[in-house]
Amino acid sequence: MKLVKQIVTWQVPVNPSVVKHKIYYSVEVLTYDSPFVEVPMPTCEYDVATLPVEATGEVYNLGLVAVDGIGNESSMALREYPLANLPPATPIWIL
Repeated sequence: MKLVKQIVTWQVPVNPSVVKHKIYYSVEVLTYDSPFVEVPMPTCEYDVATLPVEATGEVYNLGLVAVDGIGNESSMALREYPLANLPPATPIWIL
């Protein structure tokens, strides 16, 4: 399943100790145990279409945290992100 690019962006952190960001994602309630991707500095954008699409949902709950050099994580900034560009359902052959 391939989605069209869907870029999310965020502000460059003012704190120089930030070395990367984590984007937690789920179609259910987000926790710090949810799957995540890491985005190294200085990048402040991510293509959500590269996340694995779960068949049970059309909206991802996203959580963005900043991470410093020793692994401390900031509070999570939450956002719902609709997967508006989901591909059509798989066709069914008629015999």
